[in-house]
Amino acid sequence: PPSRFRPSLTPTPKAANRCRVSIASFGGSRTVLIDATDRTGRMLTALDVEPANQTQMTRGFIAQYAPGGRAIGVYQNRRDALSEAFRLCPEAAKPAS
Repeated sequence: PPSRFRPSLTPTPKAANRCRVSIASFGGSRTVLIDATDRTGRMLTALDVEPANQTQMTRGFIAQYAPGGRAIGVYQNRRDALSEAFRLCPEAAKPAS
């Protein structure tokens, strides 16, 4: 008979509130900020892309590493993208305890 137990795919409240910031690069001069959420919480990624291939590189990264994510901003440099990421996710700037 089928089991009545079904694993929950819903994040626990603690995990759902977790926010992280990361950096990824295809070696470009422009940076796209990507916002994605999974069972471990929110992840903001500053992705360096080539301006001529920005859309393709962003879509490929989201498909492979951030399913369900979306681009929330485009910046001329990584520093500006990270400033915005840490503004949106200030707890990511604090050391882990």
